[in-house]
Parts: sequence; structure tokens; C-alpha cells
Amino acid sequence: MDTYEVPLQQRPAAFGFALQRVIDAGKQAADPAAMAQLAVECAVPMSKLDH
Repeated sequence: MDTYEVPLQQRPAAFGFALQRVIDAGKQAADPAAMAQLAVECAVPMSKLDH
């Protein structure tokens, strides 16, 4: 996000759009619902870390 100078307020949306592109690109290899579930399971613990 720093490379593209994405403002802090817009980073959650940018991550969401990036995740959607990954899920769309990988839907032939894996179930999109499973990929979304994995993303949520990773995001929740990471959101609780101190910065």
C-alpha cells in the first residue's frame, strides 16, 4: 500500500478489491467461498495486532 501511496482511510477498501481480484482469478483452482472464508479467518486475528 505504501508503494502506491494508498491513504490509510482507503486501505481497507483497497484490500477488499485486491482480495476480490484474487478470488476471481483463482476460482478455477479453488472454491471462491472457501477462499473468502480463509481470508476472513486470517484477517480477524491480524486486525487485533497492535501497529
